[in-house]
Amino acid sequence: MAAMQSLRSTPVQRGWLSQEEVDEGFGVVQLYPGAIMMDLAAFIGYRLRRIRGAMAKIGSVAFGNGTVILLVFQQDAVAHHWLTVSQFSVGVAFGQVTLGPILTTAAFVGFAAAGW
Repeated sequence: MAAMQSLRSTPVQRGWLSQEEVDEGFGVVQLYPGAIMMDLAAFIGYRLRRIRGAMAKIGSVAFGNGTVILLVFQQDAVAHHWLTVSQFSVGVAFGQVTLGPILTTAAFVGFAAAGW
């Protein structure tokens, strides 16, 4: 629950989104199948970077076996030149040694896409 609160407060604290936008996104993603945190992270990423279809891809794929989403992440990350296949593999490996491997990999790709 603390991670969810952090995910909801960080975009406001950093000036990326207003509290109203985050609350709106939180309300919307509760309607999608799958993990709310992953969907909210995709919503925030979409609002920041306008990655077309981010919410639809994650919401529709993450409902079943979540590992399928890694293929979508890899395809987008490489196609947008955020990461090479090798760099993406490092992100997946990092995700596998932590709790929440898919969310950790998604965060890794997000940080790379943002240039951090």
